[in-house]
Amino acid sequence: MPHVFGTDLWAYLAQHPADNAVFNASMTGLSTLETAAVVAAYDFAGIDTLGDVAGGHGALLAAILTAHPTMRGILVDLPHVVAEAAAPLQAARVAARCRTMDGDMFASLPEGGDAYTLKSILHDWDDDPAAAILRTRRAAMPARATLVLVEHVLAPGNTSDPGKFQDLNMLVALGGRERTAAEFDALLAAGRLHADADHPDSRPRKRHRGAGQKDNVSGMWSTDRLNGG
Repeated sequence: MPHVFGTDLWAYLAQHPADNAVFNASMTGLSTLETAAVVAAYDFAGIDTLGDVAGGHGALLAAILTAHPTMRGILVDLPHVVAEAAAPLQAARVAARCRTMDGDMFASLPEGGDAYTLKSILHDWDDDPAAAILRTRRAAMPARATLVLVEHVLAPGNTSDPGKFQDLNMLVALGGRERTAAEFDALLAAGRLHADADHPDSRPRKRHRGAGQKDNVSGMWSTDRLNGG
């Protein structure tokens, strides 16, 4: 994209409001197709405050808050994105329990959450920037906080997987990539996060839980085909 437009996608969208509106609407539409599976796949019970990083207009966060009426939320994204999140959150009737914040996931992120979600974010980036995102998130996480990742996990080798077409799409459009379970393990290690030794596989609703202390922050990743499978 920089070769065509002279900038990356995120800067381009910030400068073109009409295109930004179309993009955010499409992301909300895609997320809406997946939210029920994510809510069913992971036990969010017991979380007082959940932060959704780069959460767009809050489709996932709103679904989780709706399912857990005592939970509070923090929606974090770029200023031109969260500026348009108020109406969707009000429509979902969760605005009173959800605050929105401008944030740069490469610089600093809000503290105070018991858990944080990153959904379909790491595949936008190659390994070095993706690890930097994880390190920024880790730095803001309390000792017992949890990070929930929702990503497609590629089948290894030459095994057929529709995600491999998406892998090519992410490479061309953003310089990003989809990843196998082993590649996620390496990425989490580079991001200074810890997960269980168990690996996710192609089955839906696979959950992995890890525990640690402030210097080895606990990580939880709920990755795989949570798009209705």
